[in-house]
Amino acid sequence: MSPAVIAIVLVAAVMNVSWHVVLKTSGDPLRMSARAMGGAVLVVTPIVALAWLAADRPALSPLGWGLAVVSGAWELAYFVALSAAYRRGDLSTVYPIARGTAALGAVVAGIVLLGERPDPVALAGVALLLAGGWFVRRPAMAARSSAVAWALLTGVMITGYSVVDRVGAREGPSWVYGWAMFAVGAALLWAWVALDARLGFSAWVARRAVAGGGIAARLASGPVGRAPHAVIVATTMVGDPVEVGIPRLRGPEGAAAEPPGEAAPWRRATAAGLLILGAYFLVLYAYSVAPLSLVSPLRESAVVLATAWGILGLGEREGAAQRIGGAALIALGGILVALG
Repeated sequence: MSPAVIAIVLVAAVMNVSWHVVLKTSGDPLRMSARAMGGAVLVVTPIVALAWLAADRPALSPLGWGLAVVSGAWELAYFVALSAAYRRGDLSTVYPIARGTAALGAVVAGIVLLGERPDPVALAGVALLLAGGWFVRRPAMAARSSAVAWALLTGVMITGYSVVDRVGAREGPSWVYGWAMFAVGAALLWAWVALDARLGFSAWVARRAVAGGGIAARLASGPVGRAPHAVIVATTMVGDPVEVGIPRLRGPEGAAAEPPGEAAPWRRATAAGLLILGAYFLVLYAYSVAPLSLVSPLRESAVVLATAWGILGLGEREGAAQRIGGAALIALGGILVALG
């Protein structure tokens, strides 16, 4: 692999972690996600249109358009789960668990859907993914945090849209498919946020879950149990339940995160959205010029980077050693799975 491709993949990893930091430090991650996706699609659509005309109007097949819609629906579920996870847990917990679960999901999908049989190297990678996930989860589970469940669900969503995109990107130019998928995902996300704000469905579910207690209450409200402060469950205007009365999160470079219920400003959200799209297209380009078995391991560097960023940049110090060790195991496991 050429040094240029290595640089492209590493830049994509940094971009991916960067927008996760913006999402994590937003007061309302779900609304921030809608602003990020919507703003970025508006910015890139004229550029894609010009590129489409310059390339003599390449077509995306009907199957490709259908898969873009399916992938957009998976993207909606992904952002809903990821936003819920970041409301309840740390970047250094949520990111590695989600990525590790997605890598495991890729193995399961290959076995179930494609009839693949992992070799010993890939099986060793699976073992490391499981071990790393266990280490990363320990501090969160000790605090009885529901972020782990939401992070696991996020990983399942990543697996879902990744499987769809592997097929859809072959039904025409990958950049046309990518634009279509992101446009559909942004539209669905905006529709979800607007409809939920009007109907209050999520707020109603959260109230019922908290009133009912048990597992549903933990999933709705996040960490419970012994704590040095009172925990009060509240909801944002889009019904995403949060806890108030807990220490304020810190944003990048020590800046305070937005208060609960406030999405990131449009400019910051759009910048995050451009990072989302930019990282996606850089990886697509890397896949087009280099073997998957070489690109995928490099992408796993993002797991360690995100964990270190959360611990050092966002002050997520509890169980830091376990999280770093677990993230390293997840990264190594992802490399072995890709190589296997």
